Amino acid sequence: MNNKLVRTLTIGAFVLCALLFAAITSTHTFAATRNVAAASPLMAANHACPQTVREGSTGEAVVTLQVELSWIFGYNVRADGRFDTRTDAAVRDFQSKHALPVTGIVDPITWHALGEC
Repeated sequence: MNNKLVRTLTIGAFVLCALLFAAITSTHTFAATRNVAAASPLMAANHACPQTVREGSTGEAVVTLQVELSWIFGYNVRADGRFDTRTDAAVRDFQSKHALPVTGIVDPITWHALGEC
């Protein structure tokens, strides 16, 4: 009975580790794919860019931006549709890391780097 319990716990721990590894690598693979797509105009999304947004902006374009920054690129930004100082700081950091003009304004150049157009 004791050996059976140890074996069950060992297999369970192995399965849990495998699932966690798969979840982590798939997220990073997806983010890496988005970065590659954003870097190549031929691989970018084939649709119009969302509207240009900046600190003080509100609405769906800001939610899209915040979701991209948070879920895809790992910034600690709440997707509430308000372009606040935290969103501005994340945008400026993103722009800096992607060799873009650091303006805090999300124009077509920044949207393209985010993979949105």
